[in-house]
Amino acid sequence: MSGRLSGRLSDRSTAATDYTIQVSVMFLGGIAATVLSGIIAQQTGYTITFIISAVVSLLSVFLIYQGSRKSGKKSDLPNLIRNLKSITVE
Repeated sequence: MSGRLSGRLSDRSTAATDYTIQVSVMFLGGIAATVLSGIIAQQTGYTITFIISAVVSLLSVFLIYQGSRKSGKKSDLPNLIRNLKSITVE
């Protein structure tokens, strides 16, 4: 959806510049998040940071699953869970 929306908001003559700015902002956000997560991990401890990360990830999977149920789209979450259970940690 964001691609369609950004395409409607930009003029054809500046489309390449608009795209470059959007991608740059996206990557800068990723870099900022990486730096911030490193600082948080250093202050609170890496174990706690990874536990929080896992909880947030599982919460997002749950929210995506709930959203897909409400929209009527078929979800493949049971297969995803089965695949995750088959992963072994060495």
